[in-house]
Amino acid sequence: MQIKSFVLRFSFGKPSTIKAGRIFLFLTAVLLFGSLTACKWVKDIISPSTVNSNSGEVILRLHGSNTIGAEFAPALIEEFLKKKGATNIKRIPGQAEEMTIEAVLPGDTVPKRVEIKAHGSDTAIKSLANGECDIGMLSRKIKSEEVKQLSNLGDLTARGNENVIALDGIAVIINKSNLVSDLNLKQIAQIFTGEITDWSEIKSGSVSGKDGKINVFARDDKSGTFDTFKNLVLGKDKKLVGSAKRYEDSKELSNEVSADVNGIGFVGLPYIGSTKAVAVSEESMQPLRPSKATIQTRVYLLHRELYFYLPQNTTNKMAREFITFAISKDGQDIAEKSKFVSQNPDIVEKNDPSEAETQQSGDIPKELAEIRKTATRFNIIYFKSGSNELDNKSLDDIEIRMNDLQSMNKEVILVGFSDNVGDPARNITLSKARATAVEKELNKSGLKPTLVTGFGQAAPIRSNDKTEGRDKNRRVEIYYK
Repeated sequence: MQIKSFVLRFSFGKPSTIKAGRIFLFLTAVLLFGSLTACKWVKDIISPSTVNSNSGEVILRLHGSNTIGAEFAPALIEEFLKKKGATNIKRIPGQAEEMTIEAVLPGDTVPKRVEIKAHGSDTAIKSLANGECDIGMLSRKIKSEEVKQLSNLGDLTARGNENVIALDGIAVIINKSNLVSDLNLKQIAQIFTGEITDWSEIKSGSVSGKDGKINVFARDDKSGTFDTFKNLVLGKDKKLVGSAKRYEDSKELSNEVSADVNGIGFVGLPYIGSTKAVAVSEESMQPLRPSKATIQTRVYLLHRELYFYLPQNTTNKMAREFITFAISKDGQDIAEKSKFVSQNPDIVEKNDPSEAETQQSGDIPKELAEIRKTATRFNIIYFKSGSNELDNKSLDDIEIRMNDLQSMNKEVILVGFSDNVGDPARNITLSKARATAVEKELNKSGLKPTLVTGFGQAAPIRSNDKTEGRDKNRRVEIYYK
């Protein structure tokens, strides 16, 4: 009777010939429509901002690394917009690992938008190739094959296109209750490939791990963090253990390790959270923890740079302005607040030996020991791999950060170093040549060093057994007194 009454109401009082089956289909359609309408109504109430996020012109698009895009990039964007006098700045959540930052720029009444999509460094390459973003965020250096793939955008390794926006270290993290305090690269590789499966197999100093099956946590394949870890630890021939749990979000991975007494994983510095970062070592070198000192000097074995890549042929002036801000002193202050390591040197009057220097092996020449005793180290300049040409970061450091040194009106000393390949006497000549190359760049900024010298292969800060270590030993240290 109720169904008949309902049908009569929607047949405007006229007798209906609708059969029972059709009545059921009719009612189902009505209920489905009502449910969809209700869901949309609830969604609009819960997150009305996602509906409004399509309003306003998009003035900047950043795609790529989750390490950068989760918090650091949004903080940079907000401060950049404030510097430009923007008002009503707000973050608008989108889909997972995506957000929009909305603001009203001076002279405007309608908000403009900045788009951030942080699905991993590999996605930056795809977005740049498809013209879907203005800036690619990578937590690793761009690969040679990717440079070729994006050659229509210009040389992305050229200065101004490749921009180091902060320094970071990949921390190998374990549960705080774990007795293990340090691991060497071989042990880390064996754990993450499944060759070592129980903590009792680990010897850390004078301490052995407790019995317990090791649970491995890792970032996903799109992650620049994973790519860097793979290159520095696993190498080309080894694969991650199949039982590893994979994560797009570093914070989620860290939380899992902190809740698992047998867990181990790897994350960028800001995501250590409630876990414990172990000290990392290689043969003949002392274990070092990721810290400001060990990362600024690039002696921590799993250090890395974070990058913004900008197409050389971009027409987006806002993108260039933003990158200039990101690498400036103010931008680097944001890096520090975001728990990365800034590129701003510490200005101190006392030269305390850093944790990085305690690992140096071999005898230090008397002249070098005297310099380190009486002068303060300001910065370290590095070179492109296999070259005497300064890398992009070092050129930026000289242009942007040497003003502080110049304003101090101090004596400046340049000390060059080399790796241990070849004749020691020739290496001293090479180290002095590197120091002279830095002197020429400093002269452009008006700085005239009082001493330019070199000590060849003395005082290595990394092992010379690998290419990465040799590259770090080919350096010039800048001191003042």
